[in-house]
Amino acid sequence: MVFCVALSNALYFRGKGIFVGIAFVVIGSYMIFSVGWEWLTGMQSRSWEPVEAVVITSGTRESTSHDGAGNAYVMNELDFRYRYQVDGREHESDQLSFKKKDQVDARDIPGFIRQHPEGSALTVYYNPKHPEQAIMEPGVPTAGILFVLMPGVFVVLGPFIVWGSVNGAIVRFCEARGLRYR
Repeated sequence: MVFCVALSNALYFRGKGIFVGIAFVVIGSYMIFSVGWEWLTGMQSRSWEPVEAVVITSGTRESTSHDGAGNAYVMNELDFRYRYQVDGREHESDQLSFKKKDQVDARDIPGFIRQHPEGSALTVYYNPKHPEQAIMEPGVPTAGILFVLMPGVFVVLGPFIVWGSVNGAIVRFCEARGLRYR
């Protein structure tokens, strides 16, 4: 009983390391799941079926964002949508690729709009299991793998941080009592 109390006191001082280690594992796992799921879907999209689509919206829209000081910034975003048909059912999508929100660089928007005007035809790829899912560019960017691997570093480091904190607490506990550890 005395050992447990003394050890818990020693661990108390190392608790921050334990907390950080556990946080690394939890946050890293969440990031792997959320980013990994999208990456996996992107990889699966390489085998999706091609289908002809028609561009129904091709232009820009203004969006306003605010910084921490309350300043408003107006930006032009791509406003793009296409319609396609699978097994006699119509579907619409605005998904271009498995990149995140800014799918087309702001400098490339005018060229993209010229290349894909309203009413033009294009080939998109739909998920045969979920025909409502479609994309213009199947696959994932090569850099996308980094967004899956980077959180893995957190998951791997977390247990080492916890182990180091617990081990350090045990060593300090033993040394304080003149006990030999190891």
